Amino acid sequence: MSDNLPSILREVRADLGDYFLSSDIVGLDGISISGEAAEPGFNTELAAAHIAMIMKLAERVSGNLKLGRVTENQLTTNELIALSRPLGDGSFYWSVVAKGEATYGLMRAVMDQYDLRLWGAISA
Repeated sequence: MSDNLPSILREVRADLGDYFLSSDIVGLDGISISGEAAEPGFNTELAAAHIAMIMKLAERVSGNLKLGRVTENQLTTNELIALSRPLGDGSFYWSVVAKGEATYGLMRAVMDQYDLRLWGAISA
């Protein structure tokens, strides 16, 4: 695994600007291997564990209903947008959380821009 993960996540943060709240690369076990948060007190470990749970549930539902492979999961509240997707070979998840004023298009564009670089840094 490369030491570039934190710097790449800082680039993601910069690209999302004031909309950025957090981003995490999470193993299937729910443990974050790298994260970035706008607030110093943000509990990235708890968020990582929940991201893995949400993604596993989405994969189970999709499998049970024979809907295909999960490519993205979104959680939207009155305050935020959280997008999560499998990364690389699916052995990690990547989540980005932004303020509710952000757009899905911006978040997806940023994630599309960085997902191959993040996977390359993980598999290096």
